[in-house]
Amino acid sequence: TEVGNYDKLKSGYDVEEDGDFSVGVKVPDELKDGDKDEVVRGGTYYVYVTMKGSDRIRAVAEFTVIAAEIVLDTDKGPVGTEVEITGSDFDGNKDITVEYDGDGVDIESGDTDTDSGGDFETTILIPESTAGEHTIKVIDDSDNEAEAVFTVEPKITLNPTSGRTGERATVNGTGFGSKEDVTITFDGDEVATGSTDTDGSFTINFDVPTVGPGKYVVEAEDDDNNSAKAEFTLATNISISPVTSQSSLGYVGDEVTISGTGFIPNHETGEHTITATDGTNSLEVTFWMESTAPAI
Repeated sequence: TEVGNYDKLKSGYDVEEDGDFSVGVKVPDELKDGDKDEVVRGGTYYVYVTMKGSDRIRAVAEFTVIAAEIVLDTDKGPVGTEVEITGSDFDGNKDITVEYDGDGVDIESGDTDTDSGGDFETTILIPESTAGEHTIKVIDDSDNEAEAVFTVEPKITLNPTSGRTGERATVNGTGFGSKEDVTITFDGDEVATGSTDTDGSFTINFDVPTVGPGKYVVEAEDDDNNSAKAEFTLATNISISPVTSQSSLGYVGDEVTISGTGFIPNHETGEHTITATDGTNSLEVTFWMESTAPAI
């Protein structure tokens, strides 16, 4: 008689001679048979058993309804990915907490609590973590909770992204395996090695090898076969020595040294064509490359 809101699930089943019975029921989405109608949300409910024709409760058991739900706008990406979480069927007007693998994570933007209907939209950034699946969970102040899976993918960045032969470059990686050995290759050739930390991140330096100008692929791969690529542009450079404080100046007959980097190695001697153009007009001349400098 103290139960105000309820929904009658089934009736008219016989009890066996040993006092047992078994009945399958469907969890309702609304309580319709009590004093007032009530929407079933996430939380603890009670299942009662009475004898037919009597309101006396003979047995009771708890049942937890998992009604809350979250949806991610993207379910995979590298560390730092911005993920929008849409939640529904939580309790209304309640503060929410977002967890990533059981640890709290900051809400970057959007709602920090549910609206009157139990819905919200909030945004987080994926923290440093290893490659593979991770659990995002949202909990409200009534202990309603829902979770979804996000898959972290490896990523590397280069600093700088362009340079010259012999210069030092840095590879920063995230989303690799935990405490794994990492190999860095430049255009397929190994240039450095290192290892990741517990979160699958690393910083490894390498010297730009001697190759011709152009764009090259830098790849990082760990022992778990997690890999990521980035592009490095090799530029050319020449310098003249000696150099005054103003510019490269000298007198007729002075000996100067011209040094170059980033050019194509083992360039063949012989005839080459040089083209000058302003976009509309162009002129070509022939240049002959000698293996040794001519006598002055």
